[in-house]
Amino acid sequence: MTTLRIRASAIEHNLCAIRQRTSARIIAVVKEDGYGLGLGNARAACLPCGVDFFAVGTAQEALRLKEMGGEEVLLLTPELCPEALEVLIRRRVLFMVGSARQAEALRCAGGRAGMAPRVHLKVDTGLGRYGYRWDALADVPRDLAGLRLEGTYTHFATQTRDYVRVCRRQAARFARALDELRGMGIDPGLTHACASRAFCALGDLGYGAVRLGSALLGRCTGPLRAAFQNAAYLEAPVYQVRLHRRGDVVGYDARCRLARDTLVGLVRVGHADGAFLSGAAEPQGVVHALARCARRTLFPAQSPISAGGRPVPLLGSVGMNHLLVDLTDAPEREAVRIDVSPLLVRREIPRRLIAGDAV
Repeated sequence: MTTLRIRASAIEHNLCAIRQRTSARIIAVVKEDGYGLGLGNARAACLPCGVDFFAVGTAQEALRLKEMGGEEVLLLTPELCPEALEVLIRRRVLFMVGSARQAEALRCAGGRAGMAPRVHLKVDTGLGRYGYRWDALADVPRDLAGLRLEGTYTHFATQTRDYVRVCRRQAARFARALDELRGMGIDPGLTHACASRAFCALGDLGYGAVRLGSALLGRCTGPLRAAFQNAAYLEAPVYQVRLHRRGDVVGYDARCRLARDTLVGLVRVGHADGAFLSGAAEPQGVVHALARCARRTLFPAQSPISAGGRPVPLLGSVGMNHLLVDLTDAPEREAVRIDVSPLLVRREIPRRLIAGDAV
């Protein structure tokens, strides 16, 4: 059965690599069901490794984590349902607050719960989503009345080629916002801005915490990429192995011509299962297709697929439910491992947390 395997040892390694580069508190972002690992698996892997608290994207995830244990949980998106807010407040969940409307909803729910809601103030420094605009904070003191401010943060726009310049510009705006808040007599509390990509390029920038999701899984880009290990892979059985002759053309695109007699393995995994989705939008022209096929054949060590601990080349393009691999030199041909983004793996595929250093 195809299974997503989660290497607890890799997550531990990644957290150690992060700890070597910052003394800031680590907020493990486990939204979208633990970035695809499964919320319980993500928590179990992170807790022994010095994570300070967790951040999630929904009220349901926050409550599930609170039911698992007493760790601090920060809800990164607005929740306005009165009944849900009251339950979350009683469970001492931390809320993002970024608007007068949200502050009022929290204040009313806190009154019913008999407790001051705990909040982190969100400042919009250029992403354009949630938060008070960095240069329009005049209403913040009024909106925070009745709330317990424990932190202040922003979110950098990192999905751009010049993200370092963008992050530095947003960091300057955030610094100005923090100064203005202090000038109003407001203690910002725990400050944080850097998520995985910004942290890998710029460190913690002197803030009190970092919010990390993809870095924990070893899937971040940037200068520190080599310091991390991939924490998850798909393990899939090989459905059949067939000998194809030199010169045969194989693959969904009928463009991969075999350079030798080849043992071709058929694996019943494809884009629908979360495999190779990042390459699904690659140009489909003849030149690009041939270049990809040649690269996978000539440089199998760079392949994200392995069998028996050895990288094996992908043959041709990936289909919705199948892919072909060259198993000629593989020491084992029963199953393959495929590096994937867990977030993209189909929910029906079982998740398994494995201990030790199984690679």
